[in-house]
Amino acid sequence: MQFTATADKGEEKNVASKLRNEWVQSILESTGADFSDCFPDPESEMTILQKGKVRKVLEQNKILVKDNYDGSLDIYVEDDRIAYWEQPRFRLHIDRSKLNKKDQQYVEIEFSCWSVFDGDNNGTT
Repeated sequence: MQFTATADKGEEKNVASKLRNEWVQSILESTGADFSDCFPDPESEMTILQKGKVRKVLEQNKILVKDNYDGSLDIYVEDDRIAYWEQPRFRLHIDRSKLNKKDQQYVEIEFSCWSVFDGDNNGTT
């Protein structure tokens, strides 16, 4: 699956991180493991207690979320990869129709991800 989002210049990393976290949460919940009371509402940060609950559910269900430290990650159940998130691509744009130079710059973020829960299921390993 591929999609794009836009962000104000300087906020692109925060927007990309938020979308990645939402995607990871949706994949984890799709596995059927019981993550009730593990995730905060979208506007809040995870507490230490919630992080501990997530770790416990991941271990119990043999789920591994592997952060590749380059912006990409893989999710495994046992030894089977069930999802991946590629490093996003950032493109700076200038909207000259805006009068204020500060408001002219924005960033388009291109995302590419796949999971076994996608309708087309065309992932590669």
